[in-house]
Amino acid sequence: MANDGWRSPMRAWVWDRCLLLQAGTLVVDRRRRPYRRLSATVIVAGRRSFLLEVQGETAREYRGVLVAPNVERNYIEAVDADLTILDAGITTAAFQQLEPSLARGGLRSLTDEELDRIRQDVVAAFGVALGCDEAIQLFADVVRTIAPPRAPAAPRDPRVARVMALVEERPFDALSVSALAHDVGISESRLRDLVRKELGCRLSQYMRWVAAWKAVGLWQEGTRFTDVAHAVGFHDLAHADHAFTEIFGLSPSQVTDSRWMTLHKCGP
Repeated sequence: MANDGWRSPMRAWVWDRCLLLQAGTLVVDRRRRPYRRLSATVIVAGRRSFLLEVQGETAREYRGVLVAPNVERNYIEAVDADLTILDAGITTAAFQQLEPSLARGGLRSLTDEELDRIRQDVVAAFGVALGCDEAIQLFADVVRTIAPPRAPAAPRDPRVARVMALVEERPFDALSVSALAHDVGISESRLRDLVRKELGCRLSQYMRWVAAWKAVGLWQEGTRFTDVAHAVGFHDLAHADHAFTEIFGLSPSQVTDSRWMTLHKCGP
């Protein structure tokens, strides 16, 4: 069982497969059950530095980091740090913008210059009631500081684009690699290779991630997570719990507990 000292009031804003989270204190121990996020993650401390352990290596102290997708997350300890976490999902424009700045397969510390330009806005945001527009603007400003806008990426392989559309359309329990491969007219192994090349993850992992975001979109305060998990095709609740953790780093019960988390839904 993870020993998560997450019980400090937190605020989160979600939209278009992006996440902004603020936590005065956040301690998440997943060393026994590591998880991976399909996102580029910016973590910035407003006050004190934080400890972060990834890939099973020794925890190190940081003021700010940029973490690549699919990096194994093991432990974070941020006590009275006023921590801001920004996640850009792998299908978002923000991820495309951040991608050239990522350390492949790991993380990199933010430079002093980047931190100096980010921290003022991040610290100021802790003292106000952010609406969705302000949260989205803060997110965009931080991304722009780390990675200035660049030319649009090359179009995706049309077969991968078609599979992504089918994954969006169908519930999780109606998806299979074999059916998707048949729909686009290639072998399962070829489809797996294409998805890994284009998206940087396994197709099964991508399907789970999309389903979890669909559940986030359906959840409303007072709604049981079990109900939204079933609605998007998760019938194994342990599977749904793991998928949800891959977005937030916290379990559904933690994120949907209004005593400790204020969750703002700012878009689909």
